[in-house]
Amino acid sequence: MRSKPYLGAALSSAQLRSERSSNMSGMFCCWLLFLCQVWSLHAASLDTLAQQSSIYYQHVPSELSLERVEQLTDVHSLKLIVHGFLGSRSHISIMPLRNAYQAQGFEHVLIADWSPAANLDYPSSRRAVGRVALVLAKQLEQFLERHNVSEEAVHIVGHSLGAHIAGRIGRYFNGTVGRVTGLDPALPLFTARSDDGLRASAAMFVDVIHTDYPLFGDLMPRGTADFYVNFGRAPQPGCEEVDLLAASKLILQAYSCSHNRAVLFYAESIGLPRNFASIPCSWKAIRSSSSCLKGLAAFDLNSTAIELAIGNMDDGQVVYMGEQVTRSATSYYFLETNAAPPFGQGVHAKFD
Repeated sequence: MRSKPYLGAALSSAQLRSERSSNMSGMFCCWLLFLCQVWSLHAASLDTLAQQSSIYYQHVPSELSLERVEQLTDVHSLKLIVHGFLGSRSHISIMPLRNAYQAQGFEHVLIADWSPAANLDYPSSRRAVGRVALVLAKQLEQFLERHNVSEEAVHIVGHSLGAHIAGRIGRYFNGTVGRVTGLDPALPLFTARSDDGLRASAAMFVDVIHTDYPLFGDLMPRGTADFYVNFGRAPQPGCEEVDLLAASKLILQAYSCSHNRAVLFYAESIGLPRNFASIPCSWKAIRSSSSCLKGLAAFDLNSTAIELAIGNMDDGQVVYMGEQVTRSATSYYFLETNAAPPFGQGVHAKFD
């Protein structure tokens, strides 16, 4: 007679598997809840730090918070400078801009300080871009309304992560600000689809200077006119040894000689507006670092005509990079620079 199977052990095994599955599910849910809480706390912390961002009016010899600025009249040009990662309103990476503007008699210069959120680890500072931009945009909006300044009079200049913040501020105003200038927009953790990245729609005119690809600077076209200085790549002339040190430290030390060159080039252009002559170039030539002179015919130009126009400082024929850039400039431009100041080659510009 066949004996009946004993079911007790089987039932115990099934129950055990069920309990283990239940425990694993419970542990997963606990970890998921924990991670969500940590993420929420981190986001809340970023919000708090972003709220500490402020804009300061540069009133020689000191500065004023925006609410302390007395009534301004007939403001035709307003500059707002935005620093980058690990920076502040007194950081060496943007002081050349402020000093150059003041030396040339620009009266209304503002500097944004988002140092509480900028001095974190890079991924956290990068995530703060949209939050910081919103805080600064609202402060700027209130300032413009209080002093009856048109949005068209506003020119926002941002470096590195600050270039993306500048773009987001511009888009807060639906692209109605007069101009946004991106000085070597930050590359790490940004793509063409990044919603908080600098775009040509940020202002009525957007010019971008590229100097530090593939370290900290982006090569991607992001403006109405994109200037690729020495093909936009590191090392820039004069930065060869310094950039090797920066590359070895990567994001741990967010200083690159080539990355900061964009600031120095632009600051120089404020006092020497025709020092950075450029020539139009195809995107294919920019990407491959090929000669742009060979493609001049596609733009109805030739090297002889370009040399003559540069020699005559004819800004009707030549597009100059920097503060006085021609607003009709579009697409991609190439230029070379010197290894030391003055960086611009002026009438001696070469495009080899």
